Amino acid sequence: MISKKMRMTLGILLVFLLLSSVVASAVSRLDVEWGGPFGIGAFLMAVAIVPLFFARRHPWTPIVTLVLNVVSCGLLVGSFYVAKSLPLSFRAATFFALLAACSYAIPVFLLSIPWIARRKAAFVAVCVLWAIALFTVGIVLWVKEGDNYAAFTLLCIPVVLFAIGSFTDCETPQELLVALAIPSSFAVGIVAVVVLLVLLQADSCDCDCCDGSCCDCSSDFGSGTGRKKRHTTMSDLSGGMPPTP
Repeated sequence: MISKKMRMTLGILLVFLLLSSVVASAVSRLDVEWGGPFGIGAFLMAVAIVPLFFARRHPWTPIVTLVLNVVSCGLLVGSFYVAKSLPLSFRAATFFALLAACSYAIPVFLLSIPWIARRKAAFVAVCVLWAIALFTVGIVLWVKEGDNYAAFTLLCIPVVLFAIGSFTDCETPQELLVALAIPSSFAVGIVAVVVLLVLLQADSCDCDCCDGSCCDCSSDFGSGTGRKKRHTTMSDLSGGMPPTP
């Protein structure tokens, strides 16, 4: 049987991912340098840590952390699509968010099995295997199908960190908020590092070996200008994206 704590976590996670995906979709349509939204997202990520220091005196301050991290996560994910000149459609963004959130139900269901719940080793093994499987799927989709699936892979990071927080001992809703707010900050930090590393690697790649079609290091990379933008749509996710003219 799924506990009240797990249901609350699923609800908070769903709202977190959906709002982040909406922000990411909106940001991806901006005609700006990717460093702008990325920098704002990183700043909000740092600010979001501050309310956690007042959690004992003001139990509801973790909500501020969660809200700031929602915006920060959306900005960071959106900055990736800005750099790629690849607008993320609202429909695709919400689909990724729902898919990532639903994956949380897998460990929750498995951990509801008494034999697993009573054995700590089995409990940890289920969580680790689920996280590995989730990230493996996300990375494979990103690598094989292209940048269309980057949002799903990046949104899987908060899912795993939220799951870890929900599996801690929490007796009250206030304690659960703290248990989720702290991992949300770690999750956004990991998202920032992944996005930054991917974009810096792409920005510094060497195109001498080709005509520029094998990588995104053309002279206008990340500028949001000089290239025709294509929207990431649901049809792209099912059939792959044709090359940009």
